[in-house]
Amino acid sequence: MNTKTEKNRHFFAAAAAILAAALLLGLLPLLGAGAHAETSGVYTYEVSDGKATITRCDTAVSGALTIPAKLGGYPVTAIGDEAFWQCYDLTKVTIPSGVTEIGTAAFGRCNALTEVVLPAGLVRLGTRAFFDCYSLTAITLPESLKIIEDGAFRACTALTALAIPKNVEAIGMGAFWSCIALNDLTVDPANGEFVMQDGVLYDKAKTTLVAAPAAASVSIPSTVTTIQDFAFAGNYAMTSVTIPASVTKVAYGQFEDCVNLTSVSLPAGTTEIGDYSFYGCRALRQIAIPDGVTYIGFCSFQLSGLTDVTIPASVFVLDTDAFKLCPDLKTVRIAKGVDTIGHEVFGWCPALTEIWCGAAEKPLNWCDDWLGENDPAPTVHWGELAPPSNVTAKGLTAGGIKVSWGLSEGATKYNVYRKISGGSWANIGYSRTNSYTDTTAEAGTLYYYRVRAQVSKTTSAYSANASARWLAAPAAPTLTNYTSGIKAVWGEVKGA
Repeated sequence: MNTKTEKNRHFFAAAAAILAAALLLGLLPLLGAGAHAETSGVYTYEVSDGKATITRCDTAVSGALTIPAKLGGYPVTAIGDEAFWQCYDLTKVTIPSGVTEIGTAAFGRCNALTEVVLPAGLVRLGTRAFFDCYSLTAITLPESLKIIEDGAFRACTALTALAIPKNVEAIGMGAFWSCIALNDLTVDPANGEFVMQDGVLYDKAKTTLVAAPAAASVSIPSTVTTIQDFAFAGNYAMTSVTIPASVTKVAYGQFEDCVNLTSVSLPAGTTEIGDYSFYGCRALRQIAIPDGVTYIGFCSFQLSGLTDVTIPASVFVLDTDAFKLCPDLKTVRIAKGVDTIGHEVFGWCPALTEIWCGAAEKPLNWCDDWLGENDPAPTVHWGELAPPSNVTAKGLTAGGIKVSWGLSEGATKYNVYRKISGGSWANIGYSRTNSYTDTTAEAGTLYYYRVRAQVSKTTSAYSANASARWLAAPAAPTLTNYTSGIKAVWGEVKGA
């Protein structure tokens, strides 16, 4: 079973562990052979091939700090991994001109750091270089910079502007994750690799969407075929996004912690919803998972605001913790044919009351603890028709009301019921598709609708209710001329 239970949510931590192991094994000889540690003032550094790399700074440093160009007579050329990690009281740092590399988490969690002066000649910004520097407001990237690694500016929540210079040729995953104020991200027009459009960073050909740290509403162009992992992660401004048919995979962590995202349109050709893809999307109440999706990832919707969900028959793997800790999830429908369900997929969903399963009994490849812990436990309906999902009603300008719904696995007929406020439900007709138009609805009257699926003599429970009215067009107005203008008068329309 591909449950990926060991997969670490924070890919940065995994990358750091691999890096550390590689250094110990001598696979990445950052310091070269014969490196030795020295101390000078607040700095610990190592010398290799006549060059100094700062490996640690006394965390008691405070205020503004200018790093010397030389230590022990050796030129400083690199800031090592975690060298200034958790220097909480550091407010400004000036890095000397000889430094070409800043390592992994070099200034991570320097929470008071507001300004960084980078040197001309800097080539690489390492993974999480300025992670959680949430006071950082001023930093200018030099023209010499070529590489911005994964999460380099993650959680720099006060950063409002950043210009990507012309020589940058690589930008890693989640480089601007949770840069919630970064409304002024720009790219030098002379840059040959990247371009900005409507607050979104793309590769030059616009085939890959790299990042959208603060864009409020995103419509992705049809040229895009790939969305980089964590591209939208931590974007607090975004409320809606439309993904084009050219994109078939929702990437790892793609919308993680997009706490105000309310609307996502997934294309019909979507085949995979990646791990952590909608983790923490608390405002997301509904999502239609297209037929054709084969994998729903580890923690993919954990801590989201979904109220009901339908898992189509095309899904082969519904991975561990996919819908865990969804506080408002009430109803789940799982089509017959879903082969594998991981551990605690619906665990700790306190509002969950009913799960409708197309299978007659628990399939062999569903984990015994697939439901997880819930108190009270939801009712599981095996081999029963699920009620239609996502019922909507809409008044038509030409008259009547159109009722639409999501199909129930195995149903051959859908019975439509109607009532007015204070009235009783009555069956008004049926459909064999996913919609029905009520042509007998009177203009201006508010009607309530619900739908029931049926196959042979078996019927489902009723769907949730939907309501709508349609309005007649006003009669042609009468016009009266006045010296000051023309007065138009028309009859009232019921319900308007």
